[in-house]
Amino acid sequence: MSDQFRQWLATELKARDYSHRSFAKTIGLSQQYVSRVLGGKQSPSLDFLLKSAAALEISPMLVLTKADILPPIASDDDPILTEITELARSLTLEQREEVIQYILFLRQKPK
Repeated sequence: MSDQFRQWLATELKARDYSHRSFAKTIGLSQQYVSRVLGGKQSPSLDFLLKSAAALEISPMLVLTKADILPPIASDDDPILTEITELARSLTLEQREEVIQYILFLRQKPK
């Protein structure tokens, strides 16, 4: 597992106010295991990655790609747009419509 994945996951956990302990409890794994993965002492299992995606409410494909399990999504798009697309796939139709409205609002705001 790359340092980039660990940094990405640590950022995601921090953004959601997860400690190692609370995240471990949420995904049903030991705090020691989560700490070893985030500390680079152990590679994450597929179970860890899938449970992480579910807990973070993001696409498993995104997590598996970030962990270098799946190859990067071939795209000419900006990687941020690719991530937005992956995240949007996990939303309900109503939530995706709200996202569109928010993006339209942001586009109209002066820079």
